[in-house]
Amino acid sequence: MSHRKTAAGPCLALILAVAMLLAADILTGCSDAKQLRVIGDPCERHDHCESTVCDEFVCKPCEQFECKPASPYAAAVLADKPIAYWRFGDSTTPRAFDFSGNGYHGVYVVVNVSQPGAILNDPNTSVQITASNDSEVGEFGGAFGFVGHQPFSAELWFKPTQPHACLLGQVDWDATAEKYKGWFLYYKSTEITLRRSGTNVNAFVTVSTSEWTHVVATFDGVTAAMFVNGTQIVQRASRNPVAAISEPFLIGRMDNWQDYEGLIDEVALYEHALTPGRVLAHFKAGSGT
Repeated sequence: MSHRKTAAGPCLALILAVAMLLAADILTGCSDAKQLRVIGDPCERHDHCESTVCDEFVCKPCEQFECKPASPYAAAVLADKPIAYWRFGDSTTPRAFDFSGNGYHGVYVVVNVSQPGAILNDPNTSVQITASNDSEVGEFGGAFGFVGHQPFSAELWFKPTQPHACLLGQVDWDATAEKYKGWFLYYKSTEITLRRSGTNVNAFVTVSTSEWTHVVATFDGVTAAMFVNGTQIVQRASRNPVAAISEPFLIGRMDNWQDYEGLIDEVALYEHALTPGRVLAHFKAGSGT
């Protein structure tokens, strides 16, 4: 057996967080006999399972299960090969599921799952970050620092209940220099911003607390851009390299910043900059426009 694992032993209880309950969900490419689906909750895709047992779940050939067409939105995201993709479709905690197939699973901390989702005509649910200071939907170690000038994209849908907060990122507060190292996304009532190694890329828009907002931040190695609801709002040079830090990637919380409160859905990270055309395709698939 040679499928990918995320963490071992007690570390699994401390890191990670955010998942996809693939029970009665989808496996793409079900005609491939090597693709196996586990029995259990949540269900998980294993590309290589040579034994009859994968971890605590029993594996069977994919054709023994009813294969359903993928969600148009999920299919659009997966077509762009995210390094991690958390749909927040879990009905129970604590295990969180990475839908990308790369195994970045996690554990929810003080959240409410099974909330109404962002995607039109898609039964997949979202997660609610609560007012608790301990509430978060992700600690995934150092996998998403995008160090130096590494290109990346960060995508999510959010529906907040307060006028300003952090959204997600991997940062470390330098108390001596009084600045953040790393990168993160935050919003205020009239802007959504990517801060990458000290450079702010501000999309000046009105943030709704009654409707979902789709956000994508991209960096191609030289220029960063912000997209809101499928439209590019701003781009600017972001020349400073991102320093390697030991702090984990988090969704909904960061040190020395207002913690998020509200709903978050469909978070995806990529090791490349999504094109404007692909960002728009994602938004159209999710909003039905």
